[in-house]
Amino acid sequence: MWMLASLCAQQQIVQPARYGSASGEWQLTIEPSQRYGRGPASYRMFHRDELEWARELALTFVDARIAADGTAAGFAYVNDRGKDLELAILAPDGNVRHLELIERKGLVVDAPAEPLVSGVWLSSAEDRVVFELEYARNSRHLLPFRLSTGEGLKADSLRMPSEDPEHVPRTLLGDAPPPVGPTRELALELLGSVRFEGFDASDSVKRPHLRHVDARGRIWISELGTGVVRSYDAQGKLGLVCTPSAGADRPSQPYGWIGVRVDGQLFGQSQGKLVEFDSKGRFVACTPCDRAFTGIWLFLPEGDAHWALDRSGIELVGPLGPLRTRVERAANGRWLRDLTLAAMASDGALAVVDDAGLLFDGDLNAYVQRLAPDGAALGALAVPAECHPLALAFDGSAVILLGRRELWFLAEGGDSAHARLPDAVGEVRELYLSPDGTELWLFTRPDAVLVRCANPLR
Repeated sequence: MWMLASLCAQQQIVQPARYGSASGEWQLTIEPSQRYGRGPASYRMFHRDELEWARELALTFVDARIAADGTAAGFAYVNDRGKDLELAILAPDGNVRHLELIERKGLVVDAPAEPLVSGVWLSSAEDRVVFELEYARNSRHLLPFRLSTGEGLKADSLRMPSEDPEHVPRTLLGDAPPPVGPTRELALELLGSVRFEGFDASDSVKRPHLRHVDARGRIWISELGTGVVRSYDAQGKLGLVCTPSAGADRPSQPYGWIGVRVDGQLFGQSQGKLVEFDSKGRFVACTPCDRAFTGIWLFLPEGDAHWALDRSGIELVGPLGPLRTRVERAANGRWLRDLTLAAMASDGALAVVDDAGLLFDGDLNAYVQRLAPDGAALGALAVPAECHPLALAFDGSAVILLGRRELWFLAEGGDSAHARLPDAVGEVRELYLSPDGTELWLFTRPDAVLVRCANPLR
């Protein structure tokens, strides 16, 4: 348990937050400059809603306590990957009253660094704050300080209290999207199915792997173990067969994603390499490209630009590089956390699932973040707690999520509806809208079958 806690402490996202005194008269807001709190932060202290002081400090509190007179005490993990720990006390005027640097080390090479702070206790009446430091094998050490002077106190007979009456839970800055309201029940109308020939679901090499629908409505399906990609029309007629080189530059792993640019050129990612085919399906290259393999690409329906996503950020990229600054914050100012799924609308707008993951930022809810075709943030939609998204589709306004055997339809203001997949539909892991938006295209596994449904939002 200690190792898990230490790893989480090193990767914890530090969101913009507000800390308050027990009386509520003092409020400290902290705006981090870096997602893991390794750099400076902007601090603003308010007393009875009036700004008392504002300044930038070189450290970002991961957690803090506010005393009755406005003294603030907190801690930060600083330097590369949180190598060191800093304990700090800020006077009511914002000046640093005490700052203590503690070097953190692992017991062995590549082990999590220690100590970590497992608790903070503050007592205005006793004029002290106590930091509880946790080491491996459940070893704990208490560091007490006098609030009024910052001097260290003896911890010989000190015990961490079981209750902390002055602890006020922090609140994250930035309004979260409204929660999902009562959901309407919808029925799915099946329109038929299409089977794509050329695959063997029982063969671990030639079974279908990824499905992709391009802006023209063509369906692209890759084989699991060969790197071959075939294209089909919506009726299942075979178009192109894209076969990679048989040489040393052949992709060695299944594709992580495949995508088609507006000029018809096919791209795929295979463990550190970018695989390219021209518009006639001919192999072009399989080249190392660091930029391509931290996430996925989605090609805009016009021009040469594409979205490039990794787990924590989004870029809009053109042929010569980024077209705009990397987006790592949502519209409400909070850091994006764990981007797990993405879908693009017909106009190039983007939707991504922003999951809470294991990063413990203080918000356990998942959201769908939306961006305009130029990269501007459009706001977020809350994901229902009952939904664990497996796939995502986006029409530029509403979002459709696949969660196990249900589809969830989300819109502005918390409006939502859901529909169960008919029993006749097999296991679905990929979801698209038809080019005209009137149909939902569900791709079943392990075979290569498209199940067509009427879009109940149309």
